[in-house]
Amino acid sequence: MKGSGSSFSEQKFKTFTEKLREFLAKGTDGTARKVVLPSSPAYPLARIVEMAESWAYPRASIAFRFEEMIISGFENFRIDPAQFTDKTIRFRILLEELFLSGKYTVETKPDLIPELDTAGNLSELSLGSDTPQEGGGDSETDPDPQKEAWLDQAREERDRLSSTNNGQKLLGAYNEHNETYDEVFKTYKALTNAWRAGGATKEMASDTSGALKSDEVINSSTKKYVGGVTYNGNAFAQQLNVAAACLYADPNFNEETGPPQGSKYWEAAKAALSFGKGVGDTTGNQKAKVKEMKPSEVHSSVDSHSGELPSINDSDVGQVLAATDLGPGGRGEGQIPDWLDLDEEDRERLRNLKHAILKEKAENSDLFGLPLFQGELNAKIRGSFISVFLHFQEGRDIPEVHDMKVSMPAFLIEIDDSNWSGIPGKIVRERLENTSFIQNLLYSSFSENISFLFSESVKRAFS
Repeated sequence: MKGSGSSFSEQKFKTFTEKLREFLAKGTDGTARKVVLPSSPAYPLARIVEMAESWAYPRASIAFRFEEMIISGFENFRIDPAQFTDKTIRFRILLEELFLSGKYTVETKPDLIPELDTAGNLSELSLGSDTPQEGGGDSETDPDPQKEAWLDQAREERDRLSSTNNGQKLLGAYNEHNETYDEVFKTYKALTNAWRAGGATKEMASDTSGALKSDEVINSSTKKYVGGVTYNGNAFAQQLNVAAACLYADPNFNEETGPPQGSKYWEAAKAALSFGKGVGDTTGNQKAKVKEMKPSEVHSSVDSHSGELPSINDSDVGQVLAATDLGPGGRGEGQIPDWLDLDEEDRERLRNLKHAILKEKAENSDLFGLPLFQGELNAKIRGSFISVFLHFQEGRDIPEVHDMKVSMPAFLIEIDDSNWSGIPGKIVRERLENTSFIQNLLYSSFSENISFLFSESVKRAFS
């Protein structure tokens, strides 16, 4: 074959195959080259599985995750006779036997999706925050000029607060947990939906913006927004939503006992409740008790404020959990403080929010669950081949990889299931036997990574 005036003979192709074999036989660590695959996402297998009494929660979603997977054996290959033209070479690499080794984790997440509101009147749970939706925060991408104007105005108010000692303390207390609030909002669509309150929060933002410009009353005692809520009613509901969502979002949330006390999510929830209590202590405003205030009066309150937020007890946070009948004692355990002022509407909203967040957790494969079973896996893959099409560009003696396709036969993955027990173990076995999509995803991952290895290897062998 000729390329740019020089011949590419079969002898040169033989030299190429020898270099390819040498390259694949010895990696950077001195051993034969291998493909290290990234850990897979958690493939969902089952929902609302009854767990043993000793487990962290009574019902769980179950998923299967592949980890530390390695494919080796690439040095054992042969190449069929190549087909040459003036500008191309086609050949096929036959891989005698590949070896797959790795580990797996069967993991669980709390799953609580009842069909009936057993804490209320046995009616079907309403749609809304309990409806499956895409993960993450606000999906709006088009810039909203009105929203941008409100944000600019909020930044101006923040700058004004930071110009005073008390304001700096209050901002510092908020910013301490700002990262956690941001994480929870961006991860769980359910909180975003709850925050919108059907449009009431946006209407309130518009009124707040207008009041700041004209120094008129911000929190009208008579005006009703979407859903029939008042300014104070929705404002206090939202601080409760944020506090509760932080508790439910904790990766170690336990349906029976809540999240571990002292975690960053627990502390963020306490801070959110503290903000609400602080407003009540400083201004006299509560959810159902309205003291109308103008922006200038709010500024005066901040100026005269100590800058310290009121303390919140762990037991107060526990009452937010108890509001959803969490734990053996349910809502009747403990005394709800007056400032928290939870009513049945709050309880229903928090129940729906908890159900929705747990559902999002169960469906989000990027969130790691609690390991239930772990073990090793392996497979032998015989008879794979790679079709290679090389092309010589004008003026170049070294060909480029024009096309490369990996073909692999069906193969069986041996999974060590010796420690699988109980109903969950039986369900995992049944689901894995009938879950062909996992094998298809693995096949795609194997093919892509093998193709990349050989593409790079062919380039090295020709260089």
